[in-house]
Amino acid sequence: MKGILRITDASGDHVYELPPTLTTLGNGPADLLQVKTHGYCQSLLSFEFKRATWCVCIAENAALTVNVEINSARPKTPASTLLNHLDTITLGEVTMQFFRVLDEPLCNGVPCRELPLGLGGLTFGRKHESEPSGPHRAELDAEDAGISRNAAVIEQEGADYFLLSPSQHGLELNGVEIQRAKLVFGDRFRIGGYIFEYTGSSVRRILPELAGSVEARGLTVVRGKNKILDNVSIHITAGEFIGILGRSGQGKSTFLNALCGVSPATSGEVRIGGVPLADRERLRELGIGYVPQDDIVHKELTVRDAIGYSAKLRLKLPKHQRDALVERVLEQLDLSKHALKTVAQLSGGQRKRVSIAIELLAKPSVLFLDEPSSGLDPAMEAELMTLLQSLTLTKLTVVCTTHVLHKAFLFNRVVWVEGGRLIFAGTSDQARRHFRTADGTATATATATLEHSPLEKIYTLLQENEKEQARTAAEWEALYQASEYHRNLCPDIPPTHLLTAPSSRAAKPRVGALKTLTLLAARQWSILRSDVLNIAFLFAQPLLIGTLVGWVAEESALRMFLCVVATMWFGCSNGAQQIVSEVAIFRRERVCGQSMNAYILSKLGFLSFISLIQGILLLATTLAAAHIFHSEKYAEEDLKKRFAERLKPYAALVAERDTP
Repeated sequence: MKGILRITDASGDHVYELPPTLTTLGNGPADLLQVKTHGYCQSLLSFEFKRATWCVCIAENAALTVNVEINSARPKTPASTLLNHLDTITLGEVTMQFFRVLDEPLCNGVPCRELPLGLGGLTFGRKHESEPSGPHRAELDAEDAGISRNAAVIEQEGADYFLLSPSQHGLELNGVEIQRAKLVFGDRFRIGGYIFEYTGSSVRRILPELAGSVEARGLTVVRGKNKILDNVSIHITAGEFIGILGRSGQGKSTFLNALCGVSPATSGEVRIGGVPLADRERLRELGIGYVPQDDIVHKELTVRDAIGYSAKLRLKLPKHQRDALVERVLEQLDLSKHALKTVAQLSGGQRKRVSIAIELLAKPSVLFLDEPSSGLDPAMEAELMTLLQSLTLTKLTVVCTTHVLHKAFLFNRVVWVEGGRLIFAGTSDQARRHFRTADGTATATATATLEHSPLEKIYTLLQENEKEQARTAAEWEALYQASEYHRNLCPDIPPTHLLTAPSSRAAKPRVGALKTLTLLAARQWSILRSDVLNIAFLFAQPLLIGTLVGWVAEESALRMFLCVVATMWFGCSNGAQQIVSEVAIFRRERVCGQSMNAYILSKLGFLSFISLIQGILLLATTLAAAHIFHSEKYAEEDLKKRFAERLKPYAALVAERDTP
């Protein structure tokens, strides 16, 4: 076990590994941990390893020298405080964050983050000298007192694996305590300070504080002469439920699209799990889910088919595991009873659930949603927001724009965007207090009631300020940056190499290019055959046009020209329909790692095949119609041709006679 302390002071960021022995912090010559602060502050804090973690002790004179807070609360002095993972310490103008880093699991005595599941299953337990190491046992950090010697067991039954708890206390699987449960791809379970994820053939240790973090610096979006987003920065930690609020046209959706990469910012940088947005290959391993405001599912498919095709395209899993995952997602989002309905038959809230279900298949580390509750009634809004909040139990980070404020208490933090600027980030209660104390222009009655009023009052306050030109968005931003809520923002996580021991991480198996093309074409065929009227229209066109061409055009050259023009129109018409109807779906699949080449080739191949069939029908119909409508002309021409053939011998005799 390691203890990492990140210190941010006037000289910048510094990362230290805490020794187990007593270590002091200050700016005195005897302090091992040096900080830059005002005045002489010797040994203000001391750190020492006790009871499976480090504890911090505040010196008696520290409270008289500087303001000391642990997790934004003033502790008692000189009592010791046990530190938990990601705890923050404030020492005047110096901020610190503690990271408790457990050792990698041992399998056969070798550190291994990817633990294979064999026929004998796998047992998890705290490392002990009396317990032999082997391929069927994963030894966890011996210094983590919260882990027993036999903490969890994974056993195989047929083609499936089951997780069971040897103790009566149970295990936490996907945020819920269980005694025994079947494992499905992407399931996460917690053992002490460890979090493991089931991959279908192995168990992988994950560090959600790395994969699920979102860091944005100086995001600016300029369109034409308008600056839609102006130098916005934010840090989001793993497992947070973030609501982006703001009035219409103030830049909420632009901010969200810049965070997830749908519409990259003009300037600035976004990192998800420490990976830049431009690095699509590494981001694919972390997983990003995106649900736009528009529907992102084919309405012609049934719910089960829509989710099933997405599972086939995204995940290279055996059929029984993929089917189990689809059933789990249907059950999780309460869609099992609607599985055989077409998406077009669902209500707006149910369609939104289908869109979310498709994104959850690949088990993303971050899920972005743009106005997920738009068009829903209040009951459905509340139900959907509660569902999104429950998804964070597995350390999934959820970021959404919304106008649903009566459920704002579900958010870990609300982010307020006004005039393209970030004017607040904090809890809903902190938002009420901040705008109450920051506003100096509202009436006394409005100021007094704002703290206990609904958040809608903040919208009214901002609108009145804009009408009266009392305070600009830049001034609101300056007030927030000077407030305590901005100072208490969580600092950056330290470099990943300090949090993790070097170990190989198996990449998610990718569906092959040929398989992707086949699946996309099969999905398109399922969409086509589900609409009988569309099929009838596609094949009625060449029949009707061919009849008209055969009727109107008497010359064969003109008929062929019209057939070529009509065939080109078939292809353009079919392609235009696909482009218009699947823009939102294509954007979503691009964010999630879909290959543009595979998508274009699948459309080109499928639509070319349909246009070829239409062209053959057109040609056959044109020739048949021409024969019917111009049969008399054909008979006359045929008679003249036969008569000319019979006159050929006589013509030769006449020619010989006339030859001198």
